[in-house]
Amino acid sequence: MPAAKELLDLDKAWRLTHDPAEKKRIWTRMLEIHRDQTYMIGVVCAVPQPVVVRKGLHNVPDKAVYNWEPGAHFGIYRPDTFWLDGAAKK
Repeated sequence: MPAAKELLDLDKAWRLTHDPAEKKRIWTRMLEIHRDQTYMIGVVCAVPQPVVVRKGLHNVPDKAVYNWEPGAHFGIYRPDTFWLDGAAKK
């Protein structure tokens, strides 16, 4: 499996480099490989997802689900609508 071997090589290179541009190039290539190949099949979805929330952060759901389906991560709960209470202790 050439693509799997390339992923291993890229992972090693990513961990060893300290150059941000090189890390980005390697990460982009890794994402391309994952986009084109399927190495895993998600079999678990809609399970409870624990979330730690700071006091004073409002509009966060009491319960949330975790799912590998695109767009189904915590972002479906619209974190852009969360807000901080200015009176909350910092």
